[in-house]
Amino acid sequence: MRYAYKCPIRSYAKAIRRAVAISFEGLIRAEAGVVPSPASILTPPMSPAQGLNWYWITWQLTAAPLLGLVATLPFWRRGEMIFGNLVGSGVVFAWAITLIFREYVEIDRAVQACLEAGTTCWPEPSAFARFAVYASIGLAEAFLLFTASLSVERRIRNRDYAPEWRR
Repeated sequence: MRYAYKCPIRSYAKAIRRAVAISFEGLIRAEAGVVPSPASILTPPMSPAQGLNWYWITWQLTAAPLLGLVATLPFWRRGEMIFGNLVGSGVVFAWAITLIFREYVEIDRAVQACLEAGTTCWPEPSAFARFAVYASIGLAEAFLLFTASLSVERRIRNRDYAPEWRR
């Protein structure tokens, strides 16, 4: 039985051949008298994808828990804690996945701009590290949502008892 195994060395070799072809094309342009401007050499087109995007990280930290809480509150008020937690954490994770896809598109556009400019560039930090930031924030927010539901559930349970019988 044959297994469909893609050798990673072949894909790396393909990427290297493409980079060499792009570099060779740049040499031909230079011999023809088409020289890139010094500004384009000093500032690579990848610069928007360098570093973390703190604007979207703050949106992840603020909007996702608020949207999750708003989606959860109607279920918590009816006493459906588990279903409320599922809905709220679903909203939080959907927000995190949306921001991960947005980051993926930004990195892909920047890398394509580098390749079209005839250079190779790598995002710093790596795509995995960027995605891990959004995923870990989403997971921490889901944990906070579950923790908040415990206190809400305790309050709802205790309000049915007389104050002297409450814990």
